[in-house]
Amino acid sequence: MAGARAYLEDLLQQPVEHFAYPNGIPGGDYDGRHVEILCVPGEAGRTLSQAPNRLLGHGAQLGVPVFLMTGPTTPDPRFNDPAPLANVARAFPQLPIVCYHGWWPNVAQAIGLAFRYENIHLVPDMYLFVAGSKAYVEAANGFMADQFLFGSSYPFRPIQQSIRDFLGGYGFHGDQALALLGQTASAPQREVLAAVRYQSNRAVLHTDPALLPRDRKLWSAWNYFAGNGDPGEQPVAVSYLINRLQPLPFATPVVVTLNPAREPEATKVIAEFDYAHPIFDGPAIAAQQRLASVQGKNGIWLAGPLSDLGASIVTGWFMLREMKALAARSKRVHDIPPQTL
Repeated sequence: MAGARAYLEDLLQQPVEHFAYPNGIPGGDYDGRHVEILCVPGEAGRTLSQAPNRLLGHGAQLGVPVFLMTGPTTPDPRFNDPAPLANVARAFPQLPIVCYHGWWPNVAQAIGLAFRYENIHLVPDMYLFVAGSKAYVEAANGFMADQFLFGSSYPFRPIQQSIRDFLGGYGFHGDQALALLGQTASAPQREVLAAVRYQSNRAVLHTDPALLPRDRKLWSAWNYFAGNGDPGEQPVAVSYLINRLQPLPFATPVVVTLNPAREPEATKVIAEFDYAHPIFDGPAIAAQQRLASVQGKNGIWLAGPLSDLGASIVTGWFMLREMKALAARSKRVHDIPPQTL
């Protein structure tokens, strides 16, 4: 225990006040002495739904979180069903419950529980980098911002590699990445991330041509509409005509309207979505100019909306440029085919 703590403190350059133990095989990796030290009554391997109410209640009173190890490596797949956790979260709403491995591959069910119970927190750790993990990112950028935690997966993955991959294109917004990384990022990196603000936007997918120009000859891929109001105060909407952006096998206009100033006809609405987009104001532009000076600190590389213009194609070009810089510093540069750079 002491050795692991000292290693983490040396790596993070800050005190480590909490960690989870025991972990592993009873009788091999730990025994009864370790259980007694950590004041965990009962037999090893007890599931949370079987844990004594007095233990859970005591943890809720002290604000001490319960840590669960979930995921597909459990002895019985039924142990990886997140459904029973609802009973515990409901009975002890003040008890923080932290779920390592994020119940993968039952991602949707786990996110649904976190949506219903604010005391449930997910740590996908190494399963953030496998198929089906996109939903974690979408939830973390939305309602689950304060219920999503970063886990390095060490020793299965090098800590610095997990941090680098975490920031290297998984779609976390700058403010969310800042909250997750905390003091792991350097002070200049935190300043750059904090400089980019985000705005919530509502997108409506529909087939109502009334939100396009009256003259069909003016229909474009992007269509701008401003409502009534004083200059600078007018509500603004943008309608993306999907038929112009990509070939569709029908003539009916398919439209995505961002923040509609007027609502499309209800019978023609297909779906609605909530997004958060970066705001490219003065501080954000200034942060873009500083980006090169903070890259690579603590093994962290930043991309996404911090790139030059924020558009998808420019972001892709920017990430490629940063990959070149990263490869130039890497001892394994020969592993990257030259034609990809």
